[in-house]
Amino acid sequence: MDLFNLAILACYVIPLFFVVRMAGKARESYDRLPDRIPVHFSLKGNADRWAKKSPLSVYWPAALTAAINAMMFSFSYLIPEAAKEIGREMSAALAALNISLCFLFYRVSDATMDYAMGKAKSVWPYIRLPLAAVIAASFLPTVAGLVPGKTEVEESFFCAKVDDRNKPSDIRATFAPSDATVVIFIKWRNLRKNSEVKYVWFNPDGGLEAEGKFSFGGRGLRKKAVTWWRLPIEGEPRGELTGVWKTVVYLDDSPVLEKDFMLLAPESERSKK
Repeated sequence: MDLFNLAILACYVIPLFFVVRMAGKARESYDRLPDRIPVHFSLKGNADRWAKKSPLSVYWPAALTAAINAMMFSFSYLIPEAAKEIGREMSAALAALNISLCFLFYRVSDATMDYAMGKAKSVWPYIRLPLAAVIAASFLPTVAGLVPGKTEVEESFFCAKVDDRNKPSDIRATFAPSDATVVIFIKWRNLRKNSEVKYVWFNPDGGLEAEGKFSFGGRGLRKKAVTWWRLPIEGEPRGELTGVWKTVVYLDDSPVLEKDFMLLAPESERSKK
């Protein structure tokens, strides 16, 4: 795991220590707290709403912090479709928002108990900086959505056919000389205008068999895009070069993908059937 992902993960691990500390302090202070607990503060930082002391009125900051952290962590890591869609920039923005929110409620918990016991006259000294961090972090997801992300391969596979609507069919990694073509199909994220995708095919002997290039036009940036290239097999001399083939894909002369497929011998094809 690289440093970037470690930093994001830390934004979900650190709040766990907040929750443990908040719950521990609430348990230690519970018997010493008065019968009334502040649950809301005015803009001046003074309590303007109170509740009877109970586990709910004392432990709610810890419970809410745990819920926020679990929800944000699930969205970024445990829900596959959501995690795939948000990308690195949005992941960092959500992680920053998560840790700032959790830290805010950590300080709210301290302020609530200290105010209830007369140790504080205003909540502002506790929450001023955390609240500023939350306000700043709340803009990050919007900014991340506007900043173009890194161009990367989202998914790739071989298939036998692609129709006129760029829909692949007969997805597999094993082919035979009787197959008309082998197609490398790639789903891209953040593919930019004027990008050049190059496909290089190597036969089982390691020799260069074919090359193909595609220059992406259209709009300046596509969050989602597909490209593909077809290698004819049936009736071609290369149909006799059975074994493991290699396809290397370049984006603007930089290799981004290396993928293998198997071309069976005619005898293997018959025995398979």
